[in-house]
Amino acid sequence: MSNLKITPCLLNKLSFPVLSRLQKLFFVLIALGIGCIVRYPYIISRDIFPLGDGGLFIEMIYSIKANGYLLPRIINFNSHDIPFAYPPLGFYLALAMSRLSGLTILHTAKLLPILLNLLTIVFFVLLASELTRDKIELLIASTIFPVVFQVYQWTIKGGGLSRSPGFLFMIVTLYWFLLYKKGGKKYYFVFTIFSLSVTLMSHLEWALIAAASLIICIFSFRSPGWKRNTYDLFFLGIGSVLVSMPWWGTVVYRFGLSPFISAWNIAGMNIVQFVGKFLAGGVFSINVLPAENYFFPLLGVIGVLLAVYRRDYFVPLWLLSSYAAAPKNSPISGVAPLIILIAMGLRDLDRVAAFLFSKIMTGLRNVWRPVVGILSIPPSIIYLAAIMTLALPRLIDRPMLRTIKPIERTAMEYVANNTPANAKFIVLTPNEWYSADAAEWFPYLSDRQSVTTPQGLEWVSAFNFNETVNHVAALARMVREEQAGVKSGQVVEYVEDRFLSRYEYVAIFANSLEKEFGGFLDTGRYEIFYYKKDVLILKLLSAPN
Repeated sequence: MSNLKITPCLLNKLSFPVLSRLQKLFFVLIALGIGCIVRYPYIISRDIFPLGDGGLFIEMIYSIKANGYLLPRIINFNSHDIPFAYPPLGFYLALAMSRLSGLTILHTAKLLPILLNLLTIVFFVLLASELTRDKIELLIASTIFPVVFQVYQWTIKGGGLSRSPGFLFMIVTLYWFLLYKKGGKKYYFVFTIFSLSVTLMSHLEWALIAAASLIICIFSFRSPGWKRNTYDLFFLGIGSVLVSMPWWGTVVYRFGLSPFISAWNIAGMNIVQFVGKFLAGGVFSINVLPAENYFFPLLGVIGVLLAVYRRDYFVPLWLLSSYAAAPKNSPISGVAPLIILIAMGLRDLDRVAAFLFSKIMTGLRNVWRPVVGILSIPPSIIYLAAIMTLALPRLIDRPMLRTIKPIERTAMEYVANNTPANAKFIVLTPNEWYSADAAEWFPYLSDRQSVTTPQGLEWVSAFNFNETVNHVAALARMVREEQAGVKSGQVVEYVEDRFLSRYEYVAIFANSLEKEFGGFLDTGRYEIFYYKKDVLILKLLSAPN
């Protein structure tokens, strides 16, 4: 393979680094070690509950198990009959891991996404080794990838049961295809088909990203010609569709295309939103800590500009295609090419610094040259060492992800044991719907309906999903304003105006709640049903006039 050369049509003499297996293993171990350090607090936590969201997925896993491990037709979640159209691979992996390890489903839902995310780090390094130009550039990419928050923000949560294998197999798909293009060996092409199929059976958005990435990759190569590349694209598409047919064929047979059309309508963006997010720098908005990005977005822009200047178009186009495939998911959708571009940009800045140092050394006497030689260590290495020194202790000491609080789970258990089975709740949190974890878990843990939980509706009705999301956004803003002391009493007005006769209880999950929060008690139409410091549940006594 070392004497094979690729001449990409768009890249103009891109040279892939030739590294031995031992060298690749060295970079893999570095990245994996950093990844384990960052994820250490989540791995060793005694709480076996999954991080973040996951209630809907746990319900799906138990539904599959109850149906004899066959794909159920319908799942009942949050008092909705939802077509089981969700890509199921992650759920079957969780069932297999639970059965083999003896762990509970909940514990498996916590650990499996983390393990898959660590495996993603391994394959990212292997992929980056095929795209970076030298060992330092690969070291930069291998060091940055494990610490970027967007790499694990959504993939190690309970909802990562689908997102994490989707992300993993997207990376694997592109890696196998690059090896196929580099060596021409057919079994790599077969691996690519299989990986793309598995991505499709894991997560639809990651499958779109994988497909877009492959299209850019295929037509970036002049050899073996456009005709052969078109054939490759055709057989990749046909092969992956056929391999994944047991899943999507079952769904289409039962429900037609309506669940997929509904989900597609949720995932899309209009042109104004698409362009606006892109121009606002949404593609580059990654960070390591909540308020620390260590100039990664700026370095990403520099990497894109320098790659275009060198006419190395492949990775920038990969980034752009990832954004186009899943703009709502950006910057997560393009985090892999973005980090490679950051590494390329940093390495180009190293070369500029080396050039300046050489000019300085030329004008200095021999006695000063050893000092300047020490200072000529690549700035990127110093920069990475500084980031690791500053970030890793904080990531270990203050992990950014959490489970829903035990006090919240206790409150939901109390609801399950002390309310009628058909009771309906308005569940309020200060968070938007996608991070309102208490609201997402509520239907599963309490076995009661939350009319402000949209998860699952995307497969039923795009209109109902978007309507619920809009209500949640308005209510979350009001909860935050009341917590900040900006306004008070507006929550009850909104709830009674928009949800008249659709609820019997209001459950509020937020920090340091007072009994009078939201103005409900002031109306005289509510009484306290359950109250702890971070949980307030009120019962509606009489409907508003």
